[in-house]
Amino acid sequence: MAELAFRDVRKTYAGLEVIHGVTTDVTDGEFVVIVGPSGCGKSTLLRMVAGLEQITSGEIRIGSRVVNNLEPKDRDIAMVFQNYALYPHMSVYENMSYGLRIKGFSRQEIDSRVQKAAAILELKPFLERRPRQLSGGQRQRVAMGRAIVRQPQAFLMDEPLSNLDAQLRAEMRLEIRALQRKLGITMVYVTHDQVEAMSMADRVVLMRAGRIEQNGTPVELYENPANTFVARFIGTPPMNLLRLVAARGGAIIAGTEGPVVLGGRFASGQLGVRPEHMQLAFETGVRAGVDSVEYLGGDSLVSCRVGDQPVAVRVAGSVGLARGDATWIRWAPGAQHYFDDAGLRTPIEARDEPVTLIA
Repeated sequence: MAELAFRDVRKTYAGLEVIHGVTTDVTDGEFVVIVGPSGCGKSTLLRMVAGLEQITSGEIRIGSRVVNNLEPKDRDIAMVFQNYALYPHMSVYENMSYGLRIKGFSRQEIDSRVQKAAAILELKPFLERRPRQLSGGQRQRVAMGRAIVRQPQAFLMDEPLSNLDAQLRAEMRLEIRALQRKLGITMVYVTHDQVEAMSMADRVVLMRAGRIEQNGTPVELYENPANTFVARFIGTPPMNLLRLVAARGGAIIAGTEGPVVLGGRFASGQLGVRPEHMQLAFETGVRAGVDSVEYLGGDSLVSCRVGDQPVAVRVAGSVGLARGDATWIRWAPGAQHYFDDAGLRTPIEARDEPVTLIA
């Protein structure tokens, strides 16, 4: 396995720059997930590593080699695509062994590698079948097996689970993560699904419009989002962001009469609180009107309105509320985040918490 390094990597199409100076590292054996909305440049970045897209400027290294001008076949990486890219007329065994055969490996070495990969992926009973005879999850395993037998320095995966149903995606997330740990492989995984990113990654690279918005562990992005984009992208439902206005020597939520939620230096900007960190209360906290209640089994999602601003509250079990009801919302000061007028997060000190909404 090997490290990957990006140094001021840029990509331009017809004079329009779509990747804006990306710099980051993937350490040996690390599982890094690049996540972001459609069109943010995550797949383009991955394709530049693979050699399927030319770099406009900057540098990409795989191990000790700068690979900017190397052909894909010379980069010693393996890529798993969204559509699996299996040969329909070949058996599972033939699909997995194809890359080794065209490189001239001996029959004995090919069989050894295929059998080992098939055992790891639980594909031995299916080696003689054609792709059309397999389920979606089994075809995904074959695509992974074809990559594993090559024993590359790094694995690249481009939205590999997007064609699977929700239950199978959840199962395959666990399988891919377990496989990566078992083999100790360096893996870069691209997805638009923040649940995949948070549940699988050692480190998450969150992109928007060709730039890295934040780069860190899932816990860091969830607990300390760098800006409002990260705060809203990470978490389901996303973080509530409430406009603030100055009043009575502090800041209150716009459209309400109080209480004061932050100290005097926060005269504007936004207050952020995650739905799962909020609680419903009776005549204490911030007054809200109920728009809807979604019962999800283990918990309920209550959509409210504070002033003219929407708020989501996630609470355990069922709640005795319905559309049109009035309620109150409260939270602990430690659950608050503050974002300035530019959308950047500023740490809140203890002296900035004048009101304890939850004792």
